[in-house]
Amino acid sequence: LRQLLLLGWRLPGQRALLQHRLRRGSCPRPKPGLVTICLVECGSDSECRGSGKCCSMGCHVHCTQPVPGKGTKPGVCPKRRVLHTFAPCNSSCSDDTDCPHREKCCFTGCGRGCLPPDKRITDAWLAAAQSPLSHLTHSSTCSPVPSCFPSQLCLPVLVL
Repeated sequence: LRQLLLLGWRLPGQRALLQHRLRRGSCPRPKPGLVTICLVECGSDSECRGSGKCCSMGCHVHCTQPVPGKGTKPGVCPKRRVLHTFAPCNSSCSDDTDCPHREKCCFTGCGRGCLPPDKRITDAWLAAAQSPLSHLTHSSTCSPVPSCFPSQLCLPVLVL
């Protein structure tokens, strides 16, 4: 079912939202004491070419090649704006398995930390995953969503 959803299929009665396509692997661990510029070059894995992942190295968020990971928890990290600070950015995690319960290792605005996933996107994936395949219809259109990157794709979600 997930593969069909990634190809643009959706359930009847749903509207399109952004798809945050998660890729296999984990972001490389930042080296201790790493100091970077605060620059955000991507917002999700779907904006990276090939098998690249959108990773945070300190305050620099960019596409890089993943390292074999222990696992990625379901859900999508909430979007955070870059915090412009002169202090070094610390990271308390490098992948989702470093975080308790359902929390994910996400960009916090300055480094990476454990955060609960974006509830809107997580609930949409759960609802779509529990729906029967016979109710799927194809959709080739997306509705734009404010405050998101224009290069992101559609994700089917239930209308609340």
